[in-house]
Amino acid sequence: GGVAPEGLVPIGSCIRSVCLDPWTFYCASDFKKLKTGCCLTGVDRSLMVRVICANKMFFADIDAPKEIVNVWQLPMDRRMSFEFEKLKILSDYCKEHKDMLVRVYRTAKGLRYLNSSFEIDPASEFSDRSLEVFGSDEVYRMLTLKDACYRARVEPKPWRVKRIKIKKPNARFRTCQLIDIVGSGRPNPSFDFLIKTHDDYSLALDE
Repeated sequence: GGVAPEGLVPIGSCIRSVCLDPWTFYCASDFKKLKTGCCLTGVDRSLMVRVICANKMFFADIDAPKEIVNVWQLPMDRRMSFEFEKLKILSDYCKEHKDMLVRVYRTAKGLRYLNSSFEIDPASEFSDRSLEVFGSDEVYRMLTLKDACYRARVEPKPWRVKRIKIKKPNARFRTCQLIDIVGSGRPNPSFDFLIKTHDDYSLALDE
């Protein structure tokens, strides 16, 4: 056990071949003892939605400009302009780091990257530099370094679906959508389970 990352309450384990109590807080030192790609699901106290905390599988969220409330609702030309700019930066970065293989997801506020080829220590200089280049906000960069873990929300924020839920109580809502895979690296088989967990919870592959 240890001190939980701020704002997170563990609610279940998404870890194969590792015995952890899903109701216990785990700190960075605990994570480092575990096998490749281990993570926990948790709940963000402020939102009451599930997130994934990963200590070896790199996540980056890149937000669109603040005046953009929902990327999915943008006219196609504006959305494509924002995504083209960010994907050009990612593509150039992957050419410099040829072992990267990045899954690209569209979110309500922008893009999410998931490196599926090799482990990246969230407390490392390479991790922070990558987040900076990609355009992740300073708060996410700070928390990633401080808590030595990446976070990825896999359920939509409540206010984005509240009105629809009233009319359709059983409706399911996508948190992100897989739109591209960038880079020439090889997929890391040890990440398969975590990627599936992320994609299943977030409905990233739903039509």
